[in-house]
Formats: sequence, structure tokens, C-alpha cells
Amino acid sequence: MPLPPVLILRHVRDEPIGQTAEALQAAGLSTVLWDLTTAEPHVFYPLDWSGLVVIGGPMSVDQVEQYPFLAHEVHWLRDALRAKLPVLGLCLGAQLLAKALDAKVKRQPVPEVGWHAIKLTAAGEQDPLLSDIPSPAMVLAWHADTFELPAGGVLLASNALCRHQAFRFGTSAWGLQFHAEIGAEQLQRWTREPADAADRCAPCGERARAIMEALPRELPGAQILGRKILGRFGKLCRETAQARVKNGAA
Repeated sequence: MPLPPVLILRHVRDEPIGQTAEALQAAGLSTVLWDLTTAEPHVFYPLDWSGLVVIGGPMSVDQVEQYPFLAHEVHWLRDALRAKLPVLGLCLGAQLLAKALDAKVKRQPVPEVGWHAIKLTAAGEQDPLLSDIPSPAMVLAWHADTFELPAGGVLLASNALCRHQAFRFGTSAWGLQFHAEIGAEQLQRWTREPADAADRCAPCGERARAIMEALPRELPGAQILGRKILGRFGKLCRETAQARVKNGAA
């Protein structure tokens, strides 16, 4: 019996999703992508999926009047958490996960855009997704907002500019403020033009050139790190779904 796919939620129509689907498929899972900006209605049932990945976007979690799907996502994330469905939030996805856990999401004093080093905490060094990655590690950040650590959340990685770089809640939900999924096409699009009018941290001029000039040096390592994280998440999704099937709950 085939396992359910992993659901990926995208906030900007037709934007590249980096290595997300590829890494999950390499872990033995199929994927389904929902473009939330389309008019197509979506109904989310946690047990229809092996896992949930919520990727980034240029908007704030509180812009629900302009982007009504954000409110739906918060409810879906809460449903996923109750069902113990594996969840991975990336950038905006991490902020939405924090909000679903009743943590405050707020404007960061200085946007964190470009290549930045993060360091694992002691808990991060033992984490199922992050253990054994380099610390410090260079990652791609692209955000103007940040979040408070949810009650019960475990801080996994940090840096001086943005304290809450990664957290885990329970044994099946992770929020990463950085872009583990980053791909060259994705980054080229971001530096070439804002994703839409909501993009509050798109770089320009010298800053954009510096990011792209560093791409040959920084992207390979960031992608290796990202594939490891996404692959481990995929393995967890597969094992959780297999256990659910074995126990007759699917």
C-alpha cells in the first residue's frame, strides 16, 4: 500500500521551491504542491498526508485581509500538531508555526537577508534533524520578521542578528527561520525582483550583487545542509506514516 504524499504549501504562485520536493522524493515519498494564491479551494485533513511542509513568502503572518489563506494555514497547522503529523516550517512557514503555537510574530529590528552563520544550541546538537551539521553553518536568510519561542518549544539554533533561527515543538514539528530548501533559480529570482509588492526585505544594488557573487562559494554547502535536513524530515514522515498504516489508523 503506497504511503500518502507530503503536502507542500506555497505562498507565491509559480515560484521555484528549491530542493524541497526532490529531497523528500529521495527519502521515498511523493509530494503534492498547493499554490495557495490560486482560487482553488483547499480542505486539509492531516491523515491524508505523510507530512506537511510550509515554505516561505514575502508577506507577514498577520496580513490575513490581503492573504486570507494565512488564517487557514494557522488552523491547518494546529490540526496537524494535534494529529502529530510531521511538520516543517521554513521562514514564513516557521513564523506561521510559531503563531499556531500562540507565540508572537513581530518585525525584526534589522532584516536578515543573505548569507549568515548560525550556531546550534546544545539541544540542536542532539536534534533528529540538525545533529551532525556544521556549527557554525552558513545558511541563506531572507526575512524581515521574527518570532518569539513558543511555550514548550526547544531552541535549536541561533545567531546574533536573529536569536530564534530554529526550534522544535514536541517530537514532530520544526520551524527553521532560514531557507534549507534554497536553490540557485530561487535565489536568482529573489535578487532579480521582489516576489510581489509585499516583499519588505528584497535587496537591491550592491547588496544583491554581493549575495549573488557569494553564491558559488556558499550555495553548495547550504544545499548539502538543506538536503540533510529535508531528507531526515522525509525519513521521519515515512516512518510515521508506516507506523500509522501498521496500527490501522490510516
